Amino acid sequence: MASHLNLLTSNIAFFGGIAVLGRSLNVIGLPLLAWIIADPAVLGRFDLLITIASLGSALANFGVNEATYKLYFDKAEVEYRHQVLTAMVTIGAVTTLIVSFLVFMGTWTTQ
Repeated sequence: MASHLNLLTSNIAFFGGIAVLGRSLNVIGLPLLAWIIADPAVLGRFDLLITIASLGSALANFGVNEATYKLYFDKAEVEYRHQVLTAMVTIGAVTTLIVSFLVFMGTWTTQ
């Protein structure tokens, strides 16, 4: 049980740190983006596109992390855990590509 707790805390620290870094890059990049895009109407459309893409990404990965965590600890074999993580990354990549394509097609047709 102690090894599971150590793994859980290290994963929380790692993925939580990545999430904070990702949000920090958005905040840091906003003034640069506002400087590059001078027209406020374009900036508003761009912000809306980013918001829709984030929502689509969250919907595409809905439950994958929780399911992976539950399956990951079923067996201690390294090969099994590698297969679980590979399946998680593959599912996440495919669904994200599908949602990104749909968002791209939606914005391309509205121009």
